[in-house]
Amino acid sequence: MEKSIGVFPFTYIGHDKEKQYLSDGMMEAILHNLSKIKDLKVMSKYSLEKYRDKDRDAIAIGKEMNLTYLLGGSFQLEGSNMKLIVQLIKTSDGSQVWSKQYSGEIKEIFSLQSSVAQKIAVELNAAIEPEEKRLIEKPPTFSLTAYEFYLRGREEYYKYSLDNKNIAPLNKAEEYYRNAIAHDPGYAKAYVGLAEVYKEKFQRGKYSNVHFLDSVRILADSALIFEDKTAEAYAIKGMYYWYRGKRKQSLKEYNKALDLDPNLWEAYRGKGVLFIDSDPVKSIENYQEAASRVHGTDLKFIMREMIVAYGGAGFIKKTVKYNEETLRLFGDSILYFSCMGALEGVEGNFTTAAQWYQKAYEKDSTYIYFFWSAFDILYSLGYNLSLAGNDTESLYYFRKWLNSADKREETKDNGLHRIGYAFWQNGFRDEAQYYFDLQLEICDKLIASKSIWAQNYYSYYDRAAVNAFLGNKEKAYHDLRIFDQKKYVPLWLVNLIKNDPLFDNLRGAPEFLEIVNNVEAKYQKGHEKNAEKLARLYKNEPNL
Repeated sequence: MEKSIGVFPFTYIGHDKEKQYLSDGMMEAILHNLSKIKDLKVMSKYSLEKYRDKDRDAIAIGKEMNLTYLLGGSFQLEGSNMKLIVQLIKTSDGSQVWSKQYSGEIKEIFSLQSSVAQKIAVELNAAIEPEEKRLIEKPPTFSLTAYEFYLRGREEYYKYSLDNKNIAPLNKAEEYYRNAIAHDPGYAKAYVGLAEVYKEKFQRGKYSNVHFLDSVRILADSALIFEDKTAEAYAIKGMYYWYRGKRKQSLKEYNKALDLDPNLWEAYRGKGVLFIDSDPVKSIENYQEAASRVHGTDLKFIMREMIVAYGGAGFIKKTVKYNEETLRLFGDSILYFSCMGALEGVEGNFTTAAQWYQKAYEKDSTYIYFFWSAFDILYSLGYNLSLAGNDTESLYYFRKWLNSADKREETKDNGLHRIGYAFWQNGFRDEAQYYFDLQLEICDKLIASKSIWAQNYYSYYDRAAVNAFLGNKEKAYHDLRIFDQKKYVPLWLVNLIKNDPLFDNLRGAPEFLEIVNNVEAKYQKGHEKNAEKLARLYKNEPNL
């Protein structure tokens, strides 16, 4: 029987409710220690967040999340004295397996977190390897002040993750992490936290250059200097190398992370992203591993990206199934509408896609998920309306996107030429040329830096599209020939190149038609191969 466990948010039972972050920190630390044990399957820290301060039916929750055990607890700190109460519950019958109350001084908090995790492992008959025991017992910092700043940073980072349109909590998290490092320059987890902040700022676009991205790697390396067994640091480096187009090194870093923490869902998710545009089945397998370890907001996050993987591979029915399941689980109609819009766009139904995005826009015009442009409502409206031939409305939404992008401090590496086209079609030639030139400049930089976008040949496609529209046919064909070297082709790309108005100047030319046919043939070959793989995978798919 699988030894799987999830942890309810601990309750703070002291008078000062603003110290709830201490209870959350205790819960996270115990969970983090348990996740290092390979003999256990551990649900992520925020998966049971919806049960905070609510009635808890252990049997129902166990069935819903496929967990055999649940841990609950409460924490209190009065002066320098702390109290921790924990209960371990078996989900098959809701019985209490074990309960314990601990008291001590706050200076003993790290040894308490370690001993509780090991005691739970014993109760679950989970084998603890010597190296796992060493990592569990090693204190994260010598400074309680640094630890408190770190916990406050985690609290703010979590707030940001719930609403990424509001950057204020992200800035607060950065400040707290820096204070933690100031009090303990060797605090590895504080460097990881700061690296996560930098990663988010990079993805938002204001700092979308390789030098800022290098800061993410430097911070992760700093964490590893002080503790070379920090799984989260390797996962962040995996993301870094993916952005830099170094796939093999990225995979190596993710696997290092999972060797140290086999329950680190972020590493599985990273591998899902890594393979999404080369081996969608392997991508889906890793997303499923991530999904089996998360619930709540994190699961919604994973399922959203799994929809991208299925849709790109052309498995439309499967994509619709996951989207409907996401709606059932989370009731997020905005996400549902935007996913349906993305799906229709993948199939080349751009007018219908825009209609779905319009429904999402009416719910929340500012909705955005920075990592995938398909979940940026305003931009997606402009993009799909343009491909549908509705140039006036396309420019309307692109203008709104540009205004909101200024507020969000966001830019796009692969879509400014679409905005240029919208301006051109509406008679604004100077504005159009500005965005065409800017897109060419971005493509040149991405190709020179060997970014992931360039290595996937999309920068060559974008540069070819601009040059084709501007009449620079030789330059366009030069990049299209390079683009034609792409081995795996997603369905959305087939329908884009077949309908892309930027290539209208080449549309009937034999060489262009040959490239279009090659793209379609590569997709079809890959789709058939992936169908065979997925047929074997479905029987092992987790019940989400």
